[in-house]
Amino acid sequence: MSKRIDSTRFIYHWIKAEPFEKIKETDYETAFDVLLNIIHDGAVKSGDPYKTGYKSCICFTESPEYFMHSDRSKYQPFGVKYLKDYIFSQGGRTVIYMPSREKNLLHDELLWRYMLHDPISISDERPFGVDFTWEREWRLPAEELSILDAYSIIVPDSSYIDRIIKITDRWLDENAHEEYIRSHGRLEEPDPGFQDYIDDIRLMLATPDRLF
Repeated sequence: MSKRIDSTRFIYHWIKAEPFEKIKETDYETAFDVLLNIIHDGAVKSGDPYKTGYKSCICFTESPEYFMHSDRSKYQPFGVKYLKDYIFSQGGRTVIYMPSREKNLLHDELLWRYMLHDPISISDERPFGVDFTWEREWRLPAEELSILDAYSIIVPDSSYIDRIIKITDRWLDENAHEEYIRSHGRLEEPDPGFQDYIDDIRLMLATPDRLF
């Protein structure tokens, strides 16, 4: 149980739609393709190190998942859900929101946690200044993080669960064919380790929680 409805014991690596077309069907497919790549690779990977002090980091948000039902940002309701305590134990920390003029106050070893925050820096392009605190961002200094260490894999609805099952069925068939070739026709079954991996992934599939 959480003390507040806007705080849970989980954090999330949500997938952005890039490019962001602001068309639900298009943006969903863009994010879905990225999620499939994550599942295929077996890991969530770090983003652009330029944004994180030239240190490889994986980014998360601690905003509860039921906010995704009304989110209008680039983030789509496709993502990977981890226990907050686990990410903390691996070295993950909240970002430090601060103006650029205070950045030099940070030790070099903490620059990967810096995030620009300057709500009074208003311009025509930024009428509300620079304020991304709504992301409630965490960062983990790592190049990749196993998806099997996650609590669940989130997709918008059950239709995407069905699609992932069909797609992974195809992966299993392709893997079985590869095993057939490697065994010179003696065996046409998926590698047991790969079969176990797909079984685990399927058990992790879930849709976003709702508050009410």
